[in-house]
Amino acid sequence: MKVGMVRPVPILLLLAAALLGGGLLLLLRDDIRLRSAAAIPVHGHRRPADFSLPEFPGAREFDSIEAGPGRGSASYRLRRGSSAEVVGFYRKELGKAGWKFTRQLRVRQPAAAPNTPGLAGLSARWEHRENRRRLSLQAFDFPGMENRVQVLLIWSPPMEGG
Repeated sequence: MKVGMVRPVPILLLLAAALLGGGLLLLLRDDIRLRSAAAIPVHGHRRPADFSLPEFPGAREFDSIEAGPGRGSASYRLRRGSSAEVVGFYRKELGKAGWKFTRQLRVRQPAAAPNTPGLAGLSARWEHRENRRRLSLQAFDFPGMENRVQVLLIWSPPMEGG
């Protein structure tokens, strides 16, 4: 990693924590501790399989947060592949497990500061009516970096009325 480059992982974890906690968050990346007004328990480095979810082959460097019954997130990095390949993999694997694919969007955000990568990738969502869960996936491409793809899975119960 070049001097001055910011790893995109903490941004993804902060995003997941903010979505799950709804409170003021402080993320300390060195040992993945999270403090929140919502008192979110952190489980560190659990894999998607620990939450009964598939993971793309070659997944590495896992981080996870569990925020009460049926809510949580898991992220990982890939040295090979693309956001399109990740979404294709999850569409196939989750479909086999009874998840209904509901949408996919292209995501693009310019760099927030000099010497930091911008975000480009895909966002996708599934629902599992029987298990009363909703799953969102964010997959971001970082060509030319050691970790080419960053993947974030966020799950929660479906919204009321949904």
